[in-house]
Order: sequence, then structure tokens, then C-alpha cells
Amino acid sequence: MIKRPRNLDLLSPWLLRTITMVAIIPAALVHVSLAEEAPADIVIEVNGTSLSAADAKGLVDRRMTAFEGLVPPEQEGRLRDQVERQVNEDFIKRALLEAKIQAADIEATAEEIDAAISTMKENLPPTLQFADFLKMQGVDDNGYREVLALELAARKHPDFNKVSDEDVAAFYEEQKAGMNVPETVKARHILLSFDPTADDEGKTEKRKEVDRIRQELLDGADFAESAKKYSTCPSSQKGGDLGQFSRGQMVPEFERAAFGQEIGEIGDVVETKFGYHIIEVTEQNKGQERTLDDVHDQIEMFLNEKALGEFVQTLKAEATINYPGQAAETAVP
Repeated sequence: MIKRPRNLDLLSPWLLRTITMVAIIPAALVHVSLAEEAPADIVIEVNGTSLSAADAKGLVDRRMTAFEGLVPPEQEGRLRDQVERQVNEDFIKRALLEAKIQAADIEATAEEIDAAISTMKENLPPTLQFADFLKMQGVDDNGYREVLALELAARKHPDFNKVSDEDVAAFYEEQKAGMNVPETVKARHILLSFDPTADDEGKTEKRKEVDRIRQELLDGADFAESAKKYSTCPSSQKGGDLGQFSRGQMVPEFERAAFGQEIGEIGDVVETKFGYHIIEVTEQNKGQERTLDDVHDQIEMFLNEKALGEFVQTLKAEATINYPGQAAETAVP
């Protein structure tokens, strides 16, 4: 019932895709086109290296499994279209980088790959396990190591714009204010919604009901069970739990109450445009200023991703990329 915009923290490891900057396309699916393959069986060709329709479908299917049960049925078609476009783009990156690196005879060592995986795991959000991350990317452990090997080798190429500690420090100084950890609270609530057009009598009855529920809580009733029983918010199924949120994510009246309450306190009834709320704060987290040391690795990953994107763009400008049924092109935006 309460609008909670997505947190666009500049350094969120997941938003930055952390160290996964290269296409997650198994090397076995990057192959030279065969004469017997009809154009209809080829999705895309990059300098003569092709991705078949069957392989592309398999990649899309694997990535789609990560969204099972998370996307409404009416949105699955749109999501699949987006995943298909990403698979095509990933294939282009993979084919171009692999050819460039092989031509330069560059490799990443096992030690470098292990270190990159360790950094990746350390920077995943606490709620995301490494195995779940791999599932979202549609790849297993070996496939992920393969991808990292390609990415790390690309950074060694003389044409790659390498990221220095000075670059990281400069970025930190420019973006310091946006990197601080905001003050947050974790809370649960019971909502009794009412019709905005209801007359005073209708609202009065709701107010009496919410006051009665609050008194039950003060007398020792279990909050989670009461939320499941009375609350009209979808969060009722989770005992009213809203998770953690920072300032600016809730409507003003709710925010003032939540950030002004003590942990475990059953707050006064709060009225918002959604209805009447009873709030209990279960956790408080002070804001924190993050130092350069705190965010160095995340900034470095972000800048490396940016550098890799620029590197790939220069390769695309020189490549012949063909989608069967369309004219060949030497540059893809």
C-alpha cells in the first residue's frame, strides 16, 4: 500500500552487476558459422562467428528460470523480449573480446580468477547468495570462471583503458555524498484502509476499530498474528513486516512516526492517505559515512565496467555484425 521506490544507491553491488561485466555466454556456444546452417538457424553473426537460434533459446530459457514466480504472467512476454536482447548483446561482447584477446595471446591466471571471485562474493548484497547470483545469470561455477577469465584478460590488453587508484580516489571525491549509508529503520505495521470518499461516520468507525486493535497489542497480543488477522496491507501475510527503509521512501506521516519511535514501542495511530496505521519499529540503524577504503573495491568494479563498455564499443565500430534477414553492418550502436 505504501510506495517504496527502488534504492538507487550508486555503489550497490547488484546494480553495478559487480564484476560480471562480460557476457555470460559459454565458450562452446561461440563458434564459427558452418556452411550447412541456414540463415534462419542463425540469430546473429559477429565477424563470421555465429550464435544459433537453438543455443540462443537455451540461454534465454536458463535466464528466465531465475524469474519464476517473481514476475506476473502478463509481464513474462515483455521480460523475455528483454532477456533475448541481452543475450544477443552479450554474444556480441563475448565474440569480440574473445577474438581480440586470442589475437594478442593474453590469458588470466587461476590466481587472478580466484581473487576476482572472492571479491565478487564479498560485495554481494547480504540477502543474495552466490549460488542464486549464478542462477540469475544462467551459468554454473565453471561457466562463471570462464567469463571472468575473459574479462580479466581483456583488462590486460594494451588498448584497454586501465583503472588506477588515482581514478578510484577521484571518483570517490566527486561522488562521496551519495555513497554514505543512510539512516534506516525496520518496521512492521497494521493498516486499516478506508475509502477516501467515506464520510466522517465511516472514518470514525475505522478509528474505533484501530484503537481497539492497538489496545489489544498494548495488552500483550502478538503483533504478527494481529497483522495477519486485521491488516488490509499485502504485508499482512508477513506479519506486517515492511523490511528496512530509509527516509524518503514512505509517505511523510508514516516516516515521521517510524523514525521517531523506540524499538518495540507500539506507536500512536497514524493516519495517511492509505488509512490508519499501527507501527512497531523492530530495528534501527544509524547512518554511516563510508570512507575510500570502504568503497574502493566497488568503485573499481564500477569503473572497470565502464572501461570495458568503452573497449567493446571500439571493437564493435570495427566489426561486421549481421542479423540474418538484415543487411550487414560495420557499427552497432
